[in-house]
Amino acid sequence: MASGSLGPVRSGFLSGPRATGLQTRFRRTRSGFTLIELLVVIAIIGVLVGMLLPAVQQAREAARRLSCGNSFKQMALALHSHENSLRHYPTAFETNSAGADLSDWSVPAKLLPFVEQVSLGDGVREAIASGDSYENKTINGKKICNYRIDTLMCPSEIRAEPRGTDYYPLNVAANMGTGTILGSGNTPTGDGAFGVNFKGRPRHFTDGLSKTLALSEVRAWTPYVRDGGGLTAVPSGTDLTALQSLSGTLKADTGHTEWCDGRVHQSGFTTGFPPNSVTPVNGNADGDFTSLREGGGRTGPCVAVVTSRSYHSGGIVNVAMMDGSVSTVSAEIPVAIWRAMGTRSNGESFSR
Repeated sequence: MASGSLGPVRSGFLSGPRATGLQTRFRRTRSGFTLIELLVVIAIIGVLVGMLLPAVQQAREAARRLSCGNSFKQMALALHSHENSLRHYPTAFETNSAGADLSDWSVPAKLLPFVEQVSLGDGVREAIASGDSYENKTINGKKICNYRIDTLMCPSEIRAEPRGTDYYPLNVAANMGTGTILGSGNTPTGDGAFGVNFKGRPRHFTDGLSKTLALSEVRAWTPYVRDGGGLTAVPSGTDLTALQSLSGTLKADTGHTEWCDGRVHQSGFTTGFPPNSVTPVNGNADGDFTSLREGGGRTGPCVAVVTSRSYHSGGIVNVAMMDGSVSTVSAEIPVAIWRAMGTRSNGESFSR
C-alpha cells in the first residue's frame, strides 16, 4: 500500500470496542416496560377506579334524589293551584253513604292539569264530570292509567315499568293520615291532608300547613294484604307484631302500581310507622296492609298501614309539606314526630 494511503474504508460502519458500546447504548434506549412494571401500573389504575367509583355512584344518586325532589316541588305547587282554582284541595276518593264509588280518581290524577299534563288532565276532568271510573277512561285508544307520568316517578325506582296494558305505577303519594281511613258505617275519619270525601281548605289545617305532610315517596310494586279486617286501630308505638297474624288476600306485588286509583294502597301512604319501616305482613314481608278497601260497597272500618319508602341511599325519603316546601326525612325520625306530621289538626307540637 502506498505511503499516505488510508487503506480500505467500510462506509457507514464503525468497528471495534467503540462500535460495540454505541450499539449497546442504542439498544437500551429502545427498551419498554417490563411485565412487572405493567402489572404495577394496572394495579394502580384499578385502585384509582375503585376509589372514584363510589364517588361517581354517590354523585349519580344525588342527582336522582334532586330530580325526585324537583318533582315533589312541582306537585306541591300544583296542590295550591288546584286550591286556587277549585277552592279546595283534591279528594282522595269519593263514595256515597252506602260505600258505592262516586269518584275513584286519585289525588295525583286530579293534579295533572296543573303540572303541564293538559291532555291527560282534561281526560281526568271529563271522566270525573261524567262519573266515569279510571278503569274505563281512554285517550287515543289507550287506558289513561297506562300512561307514564314522569312527574310521579322517581329516577331511583328500580321497577319503573307498566303493569300490563292497564296501569302504570307511581312514587309520589298523598298523605292520608296516621292510618284510620274510614270508620264504621263508611264514616270518613281520616286525619291526614287528604281523605275520602274530604275537600280540604287551608282553614282545616290548624296544625299549620308547614307542619303537615302533603306528599311522600312510596315504592312501586309493593306487596300488600287487603280486606281481611282484624285491625280497628293503628298499632301503638313501634310494635309491628300486631300485623303478623292478620288475615286477608295477599297481593304479591301490585301496590302502588295504579297512579289513577284513589285508594290508599295505590296512591297514598300513612304515617303509622316511620319511612322505610319493615312491616311484617305475610311473614315479615316488606309490605303494606289495608283492613278493607275504600269503595266497592264496603262500609268500613278501613285501617291502613301503608308505609313511605324509597330506594335512596341512607334510608331517606323526599317529602313535601302543605305549604309547598320540600325536604328529606330519615328513617330514624321518631315515630311520634312522623305521626304528628301526618295529621292536619291534632294540635301536636314538634320540631325537626
